[in-house]
Amino acid sequence: MSRRRRWNTQYWKWDALARLKEPGCPVCARHLQEIKSDFFWFVNEQYYEPEAIADLRRSYGFCPTHTRHLIKTGASSVITTVFSYLTGYALSRLQEAQALLNHSKDQKNPHDRCRHAAEVLRPQRVCRTCRTQQWWEDHIISIVLQTLPDAEVKEAYESSTGLCLPHFHKAGLRADWDSLSFLTREMRKRVMALRISERSPTLLLDQVGGMDQERLLRHCPKKAEPSEALSQGEEPLLLRKGWADPKPWSSAFEDVLALLVEPGCPVCTVCKQGLQTYLNWLVQE
Repeated sequence: MSRRRRWNTQYWKWDALARLKEPGCPVCARHLQEIKSDFFWFVNEQYYEPEAIADLRRSYGFCPTHTRHLIKTGASSVITTVFSYLTGYALSRLQEAQALLNHSKDQKNPHDRCRHAAEVLRPQRVCRTCRTQQWWEDHIISIVLQTLPDAEVKEAYESSTGLCLPHFHKAGLRADWDSLSFLTREMRKRVMALRISERSPTLLLDQVGGMDQERLLRHCPKKAEPSEALSQGEEPLLLRKGWADPKPWSSAFEDVLALLVEPGCPVCTVCKQGLQTYLNWLVQE
């Protein structure tokens, strides 16, 4: 048992080292790889399987983000077939809910009927791709935390992009004190380096918000050409192997970048601006 445990630890160590060599948050990078693989197999094999059909119906199909991934495949016949499964199922659930609302009108509490109808319409499962991503997220975070005490893994993490802020938060909820202290120091170092860097602000956005799949769906930046040789350990991997400075592809993205360079919380800034606009309108009225 002891030999087997040591072998497993060594195996996960090499897995962690391989993931930390890739640009970007290791969890986000795995998400992007799995999405491509997941939809490849779904479009080519799984969409007509009875288990997959039942699973899709219980979740009313994919979530909005992963529905766009399905449409991005361009498999028109598969998309039509999937929505035919969902349309018929949704209509049957609506008819059942309507029957509950119209039935037993002599009940004393009409709120019970509304609650039962809402339960009928409620999705029974979450999006199948979201479940897969959640599994990989837990798996990779566990690998990082399990192998982080190793000196070689810790050194690789220091020279890598490291976890993005959302996955850093999730890892922090499960990490021991030493690992949490190390991850916190590294996150602070990365954010400070990106704030003073002259490189693309999208790097800061990826570090703070994660490598969002929806952004990558609409925009696929090319790798930046190295302008000069940088010494090992001089900057995190995110700066040494960053993306080229792309042009913003939407006014909303430009607004986000403008908020990120402002001091303070960007959400609080937007709320403050909205409140000020509302008060100005109220005074004029």
